[in-house]
Amino acid sequence: PISGKTAVFEYVCANMTIDIIRPILELLLTKTSKRLLLSGILREQQVTITGDLERLGFVPSRIEDDGEWVAILVEK
Repeated sequence: PISGKTAVFEYVCANMTIDIIRPILELLLTKTSKRLLLSGILREQQVTITGDLERLGFVPSRIEDDGEWVAILVEK
């Protein structure tokens, strides 16, 4: 069984709005060993979430947009 306290995954995808992602961003990064994909983020919120990532020591490796939405990939 996977224990929530020790589980780490190679790939984590969080398709949630920024108000949900921001409070758990550090946890998502901790639970990811290789790639974290953040989506469900509005284009005008991109600067906010990339700033949060940079403050935690991460730079997005790729950002894709589709109309008003963006997806951000972080690779460790």
